[in-house]
Amino acid sequence: MKHQFKSNQEFYNHIDLLGARLRAAGAGAEADRLWELIHQVAWTTSTELFGELRNACREIVTARKNELPREILDDLRACIRAIDRLR
Repeated sequence: MKHQFKSNQEFYNHIDLLGARLRAAGAGAEADRLWELIHQVAWTTSTELFGELRNACREIVTARKNELPREILDDLRACIRAIDRLR
């Protein structure tokens, strides 16, 4: 699964949808963390935000790899790759 985002806002919207999927899969704390990063923290640069989102996605994959549906794990990994392409 390869994601191409036309703007930062499109990426943020995707993360919000991913958060909803995480919540539905029983990963509410992880969904809350993604929401907090996008909507509650005042970032100096988008680079800082992307780095934190990348870390959060990696942590979710590592901590919940045996519990979450494969589609969500694949999406998290795709988000990590999308952020890596920006760096």
